[in-house]
Amino acid sequence: MEKRDALTVINQDVSSSALKTLCLANHVQSVVILSTHRIFPNEKEAYLQVGADVRIITFSDLLTEEDMMRCDQTAENILHADGGCVNKAAYASRFMSLSLIEKHRIVHQKLLSAYRFDKVFYSPGLGVAESYWKKIEFSHCIPAHNHHTGNPFTKALQIGLKPFQSVLKIARKIFLPAQATIVHFDGKMYIFLSSVKRLRIRQDIHVYEDNIFLTKPNRKNIYCMSIHGYDPTLAGQFKEVLIFVDGYHPSNYPRSYIDSYGKNSVFVVRTMIDQRWFAAYGKATAKPPAFLDTELFSPCMAYPRKKVLIALNHAGDWTSLINRSDTDELVIAAAEMARNLPHVIFRIRTHPTMNHPAHEGPNSSARIEQFVQSCGLANLRTSSESLQEDLEWSDICLSEYSQVLLDAMRNGKVGVAVNLTRRHSFMQDYANLGFFHANDVRSAIILLRNIAEDPDSTSRTHNLAVEQYNTLLHQWLDRDHGLQ
Repeated sequence: MEKRDALTVINQDVSSSALKTLCLANHVQSVVILSTHRIFPNEKEAYLQVGADVRIITFSDLLTEEDMMRCDQTAENILHADGGCVNKAAYASRFMSLSLIEKHRIVHQKLLSAYRFDKVFYSPGLGVAESYWKKIEFSHCIPAHNHHTGNPFTKALQIGLKPFQSVLKIARKIFLPAQATIVHFDGKMYIFLSSVKRLRIRQDIHVYEDNIFLTKPNRKNIYCMSIHGYDPTLAGQFKEVLIFVDGYHPSNYPRSYIDSYGKNSVFVVRTMIDQRWFAAYGKATAKPPAFLDTELFSPCMAYPRKKVLIALNHAGDWTSLINRSDTDELVIAAAEMARNLPHVIFRIRTHPTMNHPAHEGPNSSARIEQFVQSCGLANLRTSSESLQEDLEWSDICLSEYSQVLLDAMRNGKVGVAVNLTRRHSFMQDYANLGFFHANDVRSAIILLRNIAEDPDSTSRTHNLAVEQYNTLLHQWLDRDHGLQ
């Protein structure tokens, strides 16, 4: 077993200069830096100067897929054993905390099998479980002034309060009026008590906002929420609430905190792939009403393709199968792809919520921009355009998994899923249908080169997958058995 002066458990908010100052003040020469994020190549040299002998390890380096799944399962078992699943408003936060603690326990035990540390320093927030590390002997919290952007917990609390403030506004007594979005369709009134901006409501459907009095649902008066706008307190007032799925749900996604939704929830799914996930965990589902656009894909045309939009996901603690380094890995791969394919233009689109303190963090998009600039590649840049502009510009959309990737294929673009995580792909349903898919950077480079150089073969392969997907979707929709 190798002896080390210290283990430092950090996230992107701890700068290399602050870490070096901390190590100097504590006479630390040999150190293992354990990071939630992947240290970018342009950052690595500075972190290697923290001490005389430095090892840099990322959480994902030490976690197998089985390890990650065990974290979520442990959290679920604890919550169900102590009745925590009854309190829907607190379920999600408790699930994330318990899963994260288990992730840190597993990683710590693996480190202790190889190293012995005199001291442990840790930085709370952004994927670092303070409640775990503060109980470890000889552990010390890294002061907030050593962070890039202040204490991330304070920022997370400030932003995290906003949904609860919104809840207080809309979770009124049953006899008071509430603001709602109304959709009249087929003799029914769909009353949405959350935003509908992520739903694709047909342009010919009349949608309006109004103050309503909350009454019991009936055959013509149906209360609804989007899955991203779900409020368990408000939803609990009704016998049944339709929860409209407004994002991509892979069928092989982990259970996560699905039990934070009440038993009165019926999930209105968009595709057969979405439905498989909810059904796998015993949740009631319904097919989409006909006032929503379908999720059919458009076939692509055969032409030379040399503009690649890379759509990044966002990470958080909602499941341990997602690590905050996943996004970093794809960004690093983007630079390698651009370097090997100089005649292909790459544009990285960051996720709109990645800067949230509960996701990759406030400094995340700036880190990506700094890394891209450090690469000095004329064919690689980050996007400042709107989603619509990015989709119109691109010939190919590449992502680990995302709604943007599916939107691109709805618009007749070639889609490519690249999974670099060492756990199963969340686009496996689409890979099984024949859509382009790669599991390492080298394969992705070969795939993109073939797509760029052989448009006829690309179109045949992609359109065959589109045809299979559309056929399955048509068969599944069967409007006579859906919500009308």
